[in-house]
Amino acid sequence: MHDRQQKVPEGPKDRRPAARGNGANGRPDAGREAWLLLLGLLRAERGSFVAAIGDLDLTPVQARLLLDLEPERPVAMNELADALYCDASNITGLVDKLESRKLIERRAGAGDRRVKMIAVTKHGVRLRATLRSRISQPPQSIASLSESEKKSLRDILRKALDNRTSAGALQPDSRRRMAT
Repeated sequence: MHDRQQKVPEGPKDRRPAARGNGANGRPDAGREAWLLLLGLLRAERGSFVAAIGDLDLTPVQARLLLDLEPERPVAMNELADALYCDASNITGLVDKLESRKLIERRAGAGDRRVKMIAVTKHGVRLRATLRSRISQPPQSIASLSESEKKSLRDILRKALDNRTSAGALQPDSRRRMAT
């Protein structure tokens, strides 16, 4: 017989992540706090993404795969695995499901016919456009900000992404960044 602890329901929680660690002046580290808040917001808004894809009959990972593929650029399956941070063996099932819906297709690689390239079909391009349109609508937590707050948030996030890119922190050459 296994000892199992019974889960005790918890009361309401403040969903904001706590900032841990202090900066040089003894105050909470602003960078850490900003990062934890961003992670909390993304976690809280995951439902918006799931709702956006709900009637498209896609799982979140299938939607991400479709978004990661550029319509005019076939991608090797191992590159898709790298972009989705999963093992190449897991990509086969995802590709099979999207291929059965005629959203993507497998092609032989130009330089090596053993390499399977994945390309978006015309039907996939249309569904991808619908998906991009839906997920580009900001959730209420962003939409309710003032115009100047939205611009500030956009500019800060753009700068952070540019810093990441210029620092070479995206992905090594074997994991080329795929456009979304």
